[in-house]
Amino acid sequence: MVKKILVPTDLSDITKKSFQWAKELAGPLKASVVVLCVSDDVTLNMQTTSQEFRDVAEKKLRAKLEQFLGPESETGAEYVVRGGAAAQEIVKLADEMQIDLIVIGKTGRSAIADALLGSVAERVIHTARAPVVLIHPA
Repeated sequence: MVKKILVPTDLSDITKKSFQWAKELAGPLKASVVVLCVSDDVTLNMQTTSQEFRDVAEKKLRAKLEQFLGPESETGAEYVVRGGAAAQEIVKLADEMQIDLIVIGKTGRSAIADALLGSVAERVIHTARAPVVLIHPA
C-alpha cells in the first residue's frame, strides 16, 4: 500500500509536473507527499563549512522551493531540503522516511549527455528500494 510518495525536485518544469502527478495519485490513496530539493553546492558538505552557513543556504533553498511550488502549508506536502549528490540523497531520504513510491522527472537532456554523465533519475531507478515512476517531459 502506498502511504508516502517522494518527489525529488531540481526546480525545473518537469519536476512541477511530477509533483502534480504525485498529488493526484496521493489523493485517492490517502498518501502523504514529501518533496525533496537537493543542493549540489559542494561547500555545504565540507567539514569546514559552518552550521550557520548551512542553515542560511538551506533557508534560501527552502524559499526557492516555496516560490516554485507554493507554501508548504498550501500544497499539503512536506518539504525537505538537503545538500549533497542528488541521487544519493534521494535514495537515502527514501530509506529514512520509508517512502513507498518515488515520482521523479526525467530531464530533457540529450542521449549523449545522459550517456556521458548519467542521469539522476537513472541512478535512483537502479539504487532505490522503493518503486520509481518516471515522468517524461511532454
